Amino acid sequence: MTAAIIFASNKLGVVHDDQMQLMLDKFNLGKLISFQKTVNGAMGQTMYVSSNEGEFILKGNPLYPGQFIEEKYFIENIHKRTNVTVPTPI
Repeated sequence: MTAAIIFASNKLGVVHDDQMQLMLDKFNLGKLISFQKTVNGAMGQTMYVSSNEGEFILKGNPLYPGQFIEEKYFIENIHKRTNVTVPTPI
């Protein structure tokens, strides 16, 4: 796990409909209905995405190598050890 404290952000920036549809296609998550940046996301890295298959949170542009691996570890362990509803990484 990282011990570095990171004060900068790798925000997603401007995202277009075709880019979002490519992400949905990659994970077989349906046809895009809408998307918007989250208000309280992780430093500009998250977006709400709605498709005909459901609603999702897109997280991208990690702050450091291994960020998503660390987050997946914590999410899986919270899921195993508690009854708290947690997001499932793809």
